[in-house]
Amino acid sequence: MPPRSRFFLTLLSVALTGFLLERGPIRQARSKEILILVMITWACRSPSKASPWFSGERTDDPASLFGETPLVLGGAAIMPQSIWIFGITVAAVLALQYFLRGTITGKAMRAVAASRRTAVLSGIPVDRMILLSFTISGALGAVAGILLTPVTTTSYDVGVMLGLKGFSAAILGGYGPSPGR
Repeated sequence: MPPRSRFFLTLLSVALTGFLLERGPIRQARSKEILILVMITWACRSPSKASPWFSGERTDDPASLFGETPLVLGGAAIMPQSIWIFGITVAAVLALQYFLRGTITGKAMRAVAASRRTAVLSGIPVDRMILLSFTISGALGAVAGILLTPVTTTSYDVGVMLGLKGFSAAILGGYGPSPGR
């Protein structure tokens, strides 16, 4: 299968995983406290440990989607993957900012994040907005994984350290909205 086809297949499958995660254990949780939800998502990552069972362990480095020949600019060699990581990250952040601030659905999602109770009283379908946020989150995670895997040579079993670093960054940076409220 061509790399670009795998990109879209991975994007869709991880977005679907986010969708199913919210539809199943997250929605059924009795408590909506953030720590409980974090523990549920942490527990749901355990089945990914079985992935070598289904696909076999691959220890080879994944190929870059954008070529392996470095670009030489002013004596410095830059890999095309790094340029694409930067560009796609900027594009994703700008698209997400536009979505959250410039569309009615995005504004509804922000309202749910600010206060579920107020959102319900305003007539916003809270469950649908939460489901959409999990789906978008899965898609963004897939894009990040696809772009970073050739650079970091990660595999299915290194998520603990990456998750710990991400959780630490979230604690230090706060769980709140992005800059510019």
